[in-house]
Amino acid sequence: MTQTKVSKPTPRVICVGDPILDIYQMGRFVKIAQEASVPVVQTEGMNMCPGGAANTAVNIAAQRVQTTFVTVLGKGRFDQALREALEACPNLEFLPVMSDAFRLVTKERFSINGEMVLRVDDDGFGTIDKITQREFLETISARLAGQDCLVLSDYAKGALDADTTQCLIKAATSKSVEVIVDPKGPNFRKYLGATCLTPNRDELEAAAGVKLHNLSDIETAAQTMLANLDVQTMIVTLGAQGVLVCSAGKPAKLLTQPEYISATQVTGAGDTFIAVYTSERAKGSGTIDAARRANAAASLAVQEPFTSVISPTQIDAGKTANISPESLVVGDPHLANQAAAVELCRSWRTEGHVVGFTNGCFDLMHAGHLSLFKEAKKHCSKLIVGLNSDSSVARLKGVHRPIIAERDRLEMLSIIKLVDAVVVFEEDTPIELINALKPHILIKGQDYARANIVGADEVEAEGGKVVRAKMVEGISTTSIIDKIRSFDSA
Repeated sequence: MTQTKVSKPTPRVICVGDPILDIYQMGRFVKIAQEASVPVVQTEGMNMCPGGAANTAVNIAAQRVQTTFVTVLGKGRFDQALREALEACPNLEFLPVMSDAFRLVTKERFSINGEMVLRVDDDGFGTIDKITQREFLETISARLAGQDCLVLSDYAKGALDADTTQCLIKAATSKSVEVIVDPKGPNFRKYLGATCLTPNRDELEAAAGVKLHNLSDIETAAQTMLANLDVQTMIVTLGAQGVLVCSAGKPAKLLTQPEYISATQVTGAGDTFIAVYTSERAKGSGTIDAARRANAAASLAVQEPFTSVISPTQIDAGKTANISPESLVVGDPHLANQAAAVELCRSWRTEGHVVGFTNGCFDLMHAGHLSLFKEAKKHCSKLIVGLNSDSSVARLKGVHRPIIAERDRLEMLSIIKLVDAVVVFEEDTPIELINALKPHILIKGQDYARANIVGADEVEAEGGKVVRAKMVEGISTTSIIDKIRSFDSA
């Protein structure tokens, strides 16, 4: 039975915990080195993403919830990079407590030809001294009044020791603030009195001290924990099986994963789950409805190539934005129109994304096009591609073009993971589309002089930036067509 959702005017959540910076190094194999039998890898870019409690905070903020994130931060270059990313996030008030002794945890993943081959962790060093801990607690306590929920994102890296955790739970409870915990470590006693815990199966098994062979074992262990810890709800995340919702004194309910999901990677899935669950609780949803939406969001997070921010738009559509679903492919009258693209970009901007735009005919897809998308995605988190219609291509290139029909070109672009959405335009230039979408970044190839880039002045006038991307030498659609014709005439 669907639970009644009680709408709240301005949902507010405070998130506390251990920050992590997830770093992704990408490259392609070139050759074996002469000096040693090791691969030589040509770098193709690096992404740095908020991880751990920071990932939880930005995902809460992405649900259009007013979010406060309090954590301890050091003064290194990675700490600064994380701070800049968080301070630029919409709906997020970032309150770092600075400590000379604290160094940020980093997890650096290396991928070659799209496959992860190595992860290097720096777990930081030093402890939080008493002065820093007192400032940390005072900062949180000063923001607790008026909050709907307190999230404790515990990665056992020092921010949430047992004493701090208990102080926060008691303070929140005294103000009728719901406390939702992503637990870590075998001692769940530190979470005594919380409202909800969201362990994964392994974490619950470690805390229970017994092997959990089936759902019945998991439910029994969860109910025992609920009784012993004076906790109302435990939601056990089970990966591909979904989640098991256990409320004190009630039969457990299994919420299965959507059938279309197959995980690409699992980094941040737990952060996404607790972020969306908390956001829905703050908005007035019941436990089951909140868990169902959070389960859907987590199943989308594992489809993304990096630690990701899952938006309400994605959850509603039931698809990941990186693999552009037809609902986001704009231009075909049976699917959507330019207004849908405008709304999509508006939504992305609200969620804190940097929106990039590039355009072209993309007739006979080749390595140069893919290189353009790779370069573009280094400068934006969402890339929308303007595609010349068949009639537009014919006017620009001649009556024998395009070689590939509009619908097929659109379909090919739509399955490229670097492309988040495609919009077809009928005009000779995309200027009207650019003015409507208002991208932050406009990307064209280096073969275009700055003065010849359509929309450059308009984007910069709105505070945006124009990027001229490096091109692959010696390859173009025209050169490919000429080569094919030379075979015919030979």
